[in-house]
Amino acid sequence: MNVSPLDLRQQRFRKAFRGFDPVEVASFLAAVADDYEQALRETDRLKHDLMRMEAVLSEHREHEKNQSQSRQHVSPCLEFCIQMHANPSGSR
Repeated sequence: MNVSPLDLRQQRFRKAFRGFDPVEVASFLAAVADDYEQALRETDRLKHDLMRMEAVLSEHREHEKNQSQSRQHVSPCLEFCIQMHANPSGSR
């Protein structure tokens, strides 16, 4: 059963002998509707935040992947340069 804040605000009950105080019931339903509406807004905000953070995380993962690939390509060149500097005559 999906109940919206508006449903809570517009809900009406039959009056019965020895029933609940209608003003008290209406006041309670209004308070519940307000809290529920606030919770729905917060949920929506958190979903948007999560989507934004997932996009940032994806971007960071892509950068990390690119850096790792770059290190794999640079490592052999760096080793060669270090060896050449250590032994400038060219013999290994």
